[in-house]
Amino acid sequence: MLRNRTNVVVALGLALSLAACKGGAGGGTTAAASAATASLPDNTAVVVGINVSSLAGSALYKKYKDKLPGEFSKGLDDMKSACGLDAEKDLKSVVIGMGPEGGEPTGMIVNGNFDKAKATKCVIELGKKDGKTITATEEGKLTAFKTEGEDKIEYAYFISGDTVLISKDKDAITAIADGKGKGVSAGVKEMMDKADKGASLWYAGDVSKMDLPMPLPAKPVAGWGSAKVDSGVSASGGIRFASDADAKSVADMAKQQLDAVKKQDMPPQIKKALDSVKVGQSGKDVTFSGEVGDDLISMAISMGM
Repeated sequence: MLRNRTNVVVALGLALSLAACKGGAGGGTTAAASAATASLPDNTAVVVGINVSSLAGSALYKKYKDKLPGEFSKGLDDMKSACGLDAEKDLKSVVIGMGPEGGEPTGMIVNGNFDKAKATKCVIELGKKDGKTITATEEGKLTAFKTEGEDKIEYAYFISGDTVLISKDKDAITAIADGKGKGVSAGVKEMMDKADKGASLWYAGDVSKMDLPMPLPAKPVAGWGSAKVDSGVSASGGIRFASDADAKSVADMAKQQLDAVKKQDMPPQIKKALDSVKVGQSGKDVTFSGEVGDDLISMAISMGM
């Protein structure tokens, strides 16, 4: 059930971020992000945060909204007609937890202008638009959503009046609802503390068990990053390695490759973006930052990228 219409929340955030080339202004930590440390299941290794309010309010999103795929607009229209929710205004922030090897989310936290009754009705009505029958059953502090013809059950727990945790793991979400959840690990929390959780898009976590398609001389063990969207995109973050030596080898390689690319002939929009890229090292961490302007985004869209 949450893989489909309810996850339009996730689709919205991701589509907004992609529309802005993954990168408004930051600000304070969002409500969903504030709840994430204690309220995501303890098997969460990587956390992704989406500041929907920031993205929907950005100049880039407003400029390129009409160029998004038709499914995106349909998802927004369906939420409005079925739920009475304007996703761009009523959804505020989303946080998604992933397991050590990726795969299905361990949990998702959504904050917005809705309450339990409205959210429950929304899930059922969106199911109907997909031709599915969804029933909602109260099980103590949880609401269980069962889709006819499917085995898995999705559970929802309202952390507060306008913030809900969603997970398939009944034991984990029950522990959290009962105040017995452990929350994310200390290592994941450390990475989350480094990320700008008020940015348009952010991520943090332990990637040591993930098979990452990164041709690096050393394997990353953790990382964090954020992207802010307004009239352009600015990104920053870091990658942690097992040792200072590993971090140095990666930072040196990145700097060499960046310098080599900068010497090539290229459009001024790309050169401007590359000139903004900075790579550094601090102990076991390789840090990075850079900016992409609307001029490069416009060029990419005109080329069908």
